[in-house]
Amino acid sequence: MELTQQRLDEIFVAHKNANFDLLLELSQKLQQDFPNLALSYKAAGIALLAKNRKNDAVLAMRQAVKLNPNDDEAIFNLGKVLLEIGEIYEAENLFLAMAEIVSEKLKQPLMEMLIQRAKIYQDKRYFATANKFFEAILLIDPNLQNIRRNVMINLQCYGEPEQSLQMIKQYFSAPENNWDNIRSRMIYENYAANIDLPSFGKTIRQYRDAVAEKYPPMFDFHKDIKLKNKLIQRTQKTNRLRIGFVVNWFIPTAVSYFFFNVLAECKKSETSVEFILYYSKEARSNLLQEYSASSIFKHISNISMFSDKEVVHKVIADNINILFDLTSHTTMARPCIFAFRAAPIQISWIAWLASTGIPNMDYFLADEVIVPRSENNYYEQQFSEQILRMPNVWVNYAPPNYLEDFYKPRELKNFHENSQIIFGNFNTVDKITPQTLNLWALALKAVPNSQLVYMRGELRDDLIKQRIKNFLISRGINAARINLIANKNADEYFSAYQKIDFVLDAFPATGGTSSIEALIMGVPVLTLIGEKMPSRLSASCLKAVGLEEWICKNQREFVKKVKFFADEKQTKYLNNLHNNLRQRTLESALCDAKLFAKNFAEKMWEVWNKFLQENS
Repeated sequence: MELTQQRLDEIFVAHKNANFDLLLELSQKLQQDFPNLALSYKAAGIALLAKNRKNDAVLAMRQAVKLNPNDDEAIFNLGKVLLEIGEIYEAENLFLAMAEIVSEKLKQPLMEMLIQRAKIYQDKRYFATANKFFEAILLIDPNLQNIRRNVMINLQCYGEPEQSLQMIKQYFSAPENNWDNIRSRMIYENYAANIDLPSFGKTIRQYRDAVAEKYPPMFDFHKDIKLKNKLIQRTQKTNRLRIGFVVNWFIPTAVSYFFFNVLAECKKSETSVEFILYYSKEARSNLLQEYSASSIFKHISNISMFSDKEVVHKVIADNINILFDLTSHTTMARPCIFAFRAAPIQISWIAWLASTGIPNMDYFLADEVIVPRSENNYYEQQFSEQILRMPNVWVNYAPPNYLEDFYKPRELKNFHENSQIIFGNFNTVDKITPQTLNLWALALKAVPNSQLVYMRGELRDDLIKQRIKNFLISRGINAARINLIANKNADEYFSAYQKIDFVLDAFPATGGTSSIEALIMGVPVLTLIGEKMPSRLSASCLKAVGLEEWICKNQREFVKKVKFFADEKQTKYLNNLHNNLRQRTLESALCDAKLFAKNFAEKMWEVWNKFLQENS
């Protein structure tokens, strides 16, 4: 029996007219006559799906794909219905496979589907899985720069900044005055181990010059005598400095733990300063209400509806002496406010762990460890700002109350032949670079009776978990010694510290908040210090609590100290740390808000008086 054009036309018309009862009837007759014809099953699948018989539709579509594996329309239809019935894994694999065979007709629908899947995973912080879909899109259309940017961002998010930089050089090469592309390069270079400090400093200066050309300052507080005198008169009259802070949004983040308690203590004990807050977006939290109720701020202003130039005028109208940037290059940052020069003194602090590269940003608040002094200003060359060093430590940390609920005194650990030392790390996955994994592998090799616990919620992404495990196994580490755990909640996360002997820090971006949390939970951190700021965060914290011996200057020293601290001779020392380090940390300069507030107020008056002397 031959398949006639008339029968094909009947099927086409039934489909076009959405007569699905007829379409199903015609397709079933066609199946009887031509059991190996993919078209008959494809038509049946479409009809069954329209009649909401999804499981039957899947069976028909599977048969269509089996009979014609290159029919991208049949594959696409099968994938869509599999998504609807919850067979997500199989559906996604079909869409990914289609990228290599898709016809012109289905390119756009397939790309839209792949983008949808990628965004779902990206929002869930499944960065490696998201990239799988973005890369499939680039197979279809290699010229989509916005998709390449997503790939680049995700690579950074799971610890591959060097690969992100390679993509910038390959696909985003731009003239030297393209400030946005230079900015991207600057951000990734800060976290790339293969970029030395002089090269990084050069990129920052390129960015500063490009932004200065595009966004020249609106005001000159040095030359505008009327503006300067108004500020001086108000300051002398009140004997107070008015300090403004620009933040992006209100969520309980690390910034809030380093920020709120210092200002609260200043308000309580330092009458020589007062604060104004400018924020860009409210978030789903009660932090704004908490800030408002505290009376810490003289004013709190929502600047989300203001242009950058309007914000500058507002800051000037508020008579701000010193304006702090707590956003820099983070989400919803407002760098142009500072480029336009909104206050006579502008300072970057906390949010961005490097120079902002923003012209007219006067200072970067640091300490002696974060940016060491050197005769030839070697460390300072990575900043376009002057370095303003705080005594003791550059931040002050207020541990959230819930940390106390998880802390318990440790039972004394006794070493014997079969005992194991447990290394741990709870950093975000963007810090788990190849350099970090190499350090972990060296440590595990140096201490054969050891295990590693790495815990982070992002390990729900199996591809990220597999990346870490494969790297360590390739370095000769037995898989049984590698414990990768995706914690479900904070309880599980903080309780895990009870099982850790000490933390093996990440590199080149060390722990920040996570290192402080470890110390407060009684767990010391072994860190490798580098040249750029992200590699010096843990060292600053360790020095503040008097644990300089846990800071390593090179990889050889790191391995040597791993063996030293893991040795059974150090049992008593580690036991004492586990049970005394919490109190030691809480009593240190790292958590002494009163001391920091005093130093902070003094430092602000110091830079203000310097401004007056230089412009008298």
